Amino acid sequence: MKIRTVLKPGKRGTKALVKEYGSQLVCVRYRYDYANNKRYKTVELVISEEHWQPPIPLHPDEDRPKQLDKDYSIEDKVKVRIDWDESMLQKKAKQYGGIWSPKDKIWLLNTHDAINAGLAHRIIDSTLESSYK
Repeated sequence: MKIRTVLKPGKRGTKALVKEYGSQLVCVRYRYDYANNKRYKTVELVISEEHWQPPIPLHPDEDRPKQLDKDYSIEDKVKVRIDWDESMLQKKAKQYGGIWSPKDKIWLLNTHDAINAGLAHRIIDSTLESSYK
């Protein structure tokens, strides 16, 4: 089946459905079944609405919208350089909520966590690096 047309509520071809479903109507789709020579009109409805908290990104390279909660925002994290053979410092970064970014080959931590972990001198961001030494 192939979808050829998707209509928003209020457009031509949806008026009767808007009367029937009201604000629950999200869209109307026309699906075409070429094998059986049939056309189907389908509706998408909102059947429940509840508060939802987006999950915390598991990885900095993961595509997700920016988080509203500042504690979990990747944009608020600083880059910390820890060498490959410094496993004790890597464990310490993990304990403080650090995230490894293989793309940049650095650790990401909240600024106050990097300072509390004793990694302030390893912060790469030049604006923050000088102020926390």
